[in-house]
Amino acid sequence: MSWQAGSGAIVRAITVKIEPGEDLLGCLVNIVNELEVKTGVIVSAVGSLEKGRLRNVKQFPASFPIRRTDRLYSSIEGPLEILSLSGNISQSETGKTIIHAHITISYVKDGEVIVLGGHLIEGNLTYVMVELVILELDIQMYRRLHPLRKALELHFT
Repeated sequence: MSWQAGSGAIVRAITVKIEPGEDLLGCLVNIVNELEVKTGVIVSAVGSLEKGRLRNVKQFPASFPIRRTDRLYSSIEGPLEILSLSGNISQSETGKTIIHAHITISYVKDGEVIVLGGHLIEGNLTYVMVELVILELDIQMYRRLHPLRKALELHFT
């Protein structure tokens, strides 16, 4: 089968405001752990960052897994605006919280707005504030290491 799906209901909508000076990804993990969100989606985020850090795939690997040398890590100093942040919240087979999210940010350079995007990783430092909406889901899904691609991928029960 070339695709898998899980189905369930929305359990609750959660709105969060994150104060300045927080690592965005680390704070998200702490929030969902404290609120006991096992599965969910990040549907909205607005706010600003003092510093941004993104990860992108820069080249296809000759074989899996995708290694650090196949990726580009970018850091940018702010002020930065968060244009979008979306992703999913799941657990590993051992119960560890995993957030897989992508972020789009903008900044001004020489009077022009520049837009960047990539995988949300550690090192995105909140500035004025960040406001998020998370939907907790009643879907049985978790991340498991794919035997061929050697990456943690969603699986449904």
